[in-house]
Amino acid sequence: MRSNALVATAVLLAATTTALGQDRAQKVEQDRKTVQADESWIYDDLDQALAEARRSGKPVMAVIRCIP
Repeated sequence: MRSNALVATAVLLAATTTALGQDRAQKVEQDRKTVQADESWIYDDLDQALAEARRSGKPVMAVIRCIP
């Protein structure tokens, strides 16, 4: 009886973790698309950001975000 409860709990946790991971991945992908659509941002390209900073004489501002 106790082992059945442990197995059921493990399956439930695995299913929940997988569902949350997919939801987070979808959120990250949507956020990336939104930022890339706005041409005032340079997304995930440090070399391009540094080149633009040298060209414009402005500093680089890096934004590190976490999407829960």
